[in-house]
Amino acid sequence: MIRKLCSFLLLSALCVLNSCGFSSETKTPIIELSDANEPFVGKIVLENIENNTKTEVTFHIDVNSIRREQTHQGGEGLLGDKAGIIVNYEKDEVILYNTYGGAKWTIYTIEGYKNALAIDTFPYAPIVTSYDYTYSFLDDYTTNANKENALKIKSLQLDYKLYSNLSIRQENFDTDEIKVRREMIALVFPNMPENVHFPLLFKVSKNIGDNGIDDKTNLSEKGWKNKINQVFNELSIKENKVKSIQRGEVNPSLFKFEDTDFIKTRPEYFFQTYSGGSSWGDD
Repeated sequence: MIRKLCSFLLLSALCVLNSCGFSSETKTPIIELSDANEPFVGKIVLENIENNTKTEVTFHIDVNSIRREQTHQGGEGLLGDKAGIIVNYEKDEVILYNTYGGAKWTIYTIEGYKNALAIDTFPYAPIVTSYDYTYSFLDDYTTNANKENALKIKSLQLDYKLYSNLSIRQENFDTDEIKVRREMIALVFPNMPENVHFPLLFKVSKNIGDNGIDDKTNLSEKGWKNKINQVFNELSIKENKVKSIQRGEVNPSLFKFEDTDFIKTRPEYFFQTYSGGSSWGDD
């Protein structure tokens, strides 16, 4: 009886861990990209698990609209914060929302949001990536390496790029097979370099000066492939992965925001400052 009880408790614990996203099993991503030359309309789900913390990013994409939502779940298995941005060209609006520090949302015109992004102190990072920099770009960088068609995930062809500044290295895999209106995706990923297409996977590490490579590094084609596969494998260990890419009609309601649990606030008060942390403004 005791043995059966122990087995049941163990099985229950494994089910809980798996449901929380901390299973070590790596599942094959769902990738449906049959019309790669057409504008992408559908849903993309990315996931990163690091230090028992899961971050999941979901994109809903239409020809003239995009919604990016990032949810965060801590190691104790409790649902935590979420943050998002909705860009809607048909309505000329950008909506930001966040539960980090309080459930609030705000709205800009597209031009107003561009002007806000042009201000150095605009707190983009804690609004749309409020938990870490897993899915954001450096604001000051040097391009070290740019390799096209570096890797494939199932049928999806990925390019590899390496950027760095004095303290940080950023490596990412992007693809031009997911065709999204360029200026629209640039609002979702400010600081996105011009040669990046749709960004999917990121690796950020310290720039210690002795592990860098660049386009001038004397590696054979096989050497580059091995190096890039090493980066990808390191990403996979941290569960930084593509979960699904699926074409399909997107419900227009996803590009609206009518959550009654959030308080609407003026754009200039969405965040007061970013230096030293986030603080909510008053209406």
